[in-house]
Amino acid sequence: MKLYCYPVYSYLLSLIIFVVTAQANVSLSISAPSHVDVGENFVTSIEVSNIDDLSGFEIVLGFEPVETICALENSDGDFQFDFKIVNIADCQDGTIQFAQASFTPKSGSGCLFSTSWKALTDGIATIRFKSGALSNSNGSPIVYAAPPPVQIIVGNPVITPNVSIIAPEYVKPNEQFTTGVMISDVVDCMGIQFYYEISPANIVCADKNISGGFITGFEVENVVDCEKGVFKYSAATFSPKDGNGTLFTTDWMPQSEGVMSIRLIEGVLSNSNTEPITFTHPESVQITIGNPNNKYDLNADGIISLEDLIFIVANFFRYKELSFI
Repeated sequence: MKLYCYPVYSYLLSLIIFVVTAQANVSLSISAPSHVDVGENFVTSIEVSNIDDLSGFEIVLGFEPVETICALENSDGDFQFDFKIVNIADCQDGTIQFAQASFTPKSGSGCLFSTSWKALTDGIATIRFKSGALSNSNGSPIVYAAPPPVQIIVGNPVITPNVSIIAPEYVKPNEQFTTGVMISDVVDCMGIQFYYEISPANIVCADKNISGGFITGFEVENVVDCEKGVFKYSAATFSPKDGNGTLFTTDWMPQSEGVMSIRLIEGVLSNSNTEPITFTHPESVQITIGNPNNKYDLNADGIISLEDLIFIVANFFRYKELSFI
C-alpha cells in the first residue's frame, strides 16, 4: 500500500505546484507618469503580461485625492475586444471601472485599457488597484498577480519626509535577521537621531547598529541595550542629503520564541541650518519569532504555507497520527 501512496501524493503535489506556477506568470501593472504639471492632461494604462485565452475582464481602480487629479474617460487598449460591459470614470467617488468581453480569445501582452486625466492642483495622487477579474473562453477565472499602487506628483507639492521600519514578519528560532530604518522624500538632511524601544526586552539581542549609507559622515551615538530593550543611533554628514535611503540597519539574534515589537520613542532629523525637519513617524512593527502555539506550522517557519503541505506529503506515514491529517 505504501508503495502506491507516495507516487500518488507526489503527482498531486507536483500538479498543484505546476498549476500555481503557470497561472502566476500572468501579471497586471499600472503605467503612469511620475510627475505632471498642474493643468496638464495625461494618460495612464493597465498593462497585462503573458495572458492566454482571455475572453473578458473587469478592472476597478481607486484614486485619491480627487481634488488633485480627475479621471476624464477610459479608452480601449491593444486587444480589440468586441464590446464594453462597464465604463465608469467617476471623479466624485474616485473610482474607475472598466469591463470588456470578446468572442475571440486574446493572448499576449499589452494594454487592457487606458484612462485620460486632468491634473487639478499641487499634491501627490495615488492610483490604486481595488479589484479585478480575468476570465478565459470557458468562463473560468485566470489567476494573476495584482499591481501595486502608483503615485503621481502633481505640480510642486509640499512633501513631508517619511521614516519607516523595515522588518520581516516571521523568523525562525536561532536565525539572525535584519531590520532597517528607511527614509524617503527628504531634502537637505544633515543629521539624524533615533531612539527605539524593543518589547519585550531580552527576546532578541544585537551587537550594534550599522550605517545604511545615507548619512555617511560620522556616528555620534550607537547603543543597543538588550536588557532594557532600547537602541539608539545618531549620525551626521558634511554635505546635505536628498531623496530616499537607508538610515541604519540592525542585525538581531533571537534569544527566545514569541512576538516582539519595535516602536519609535523619539526621532530627530536636522537640516544644514541645524533646524528640525518635520517627518512622518513610523508605525510600530511586530515580528513573530519561532512557532508560538501553532501546531499547523510543521516546518516552524512562522507561517502556514505550501511548504507545510510539502512537509505533510513527504512525511505522511510518519505524521498520520496528527489530528488534522
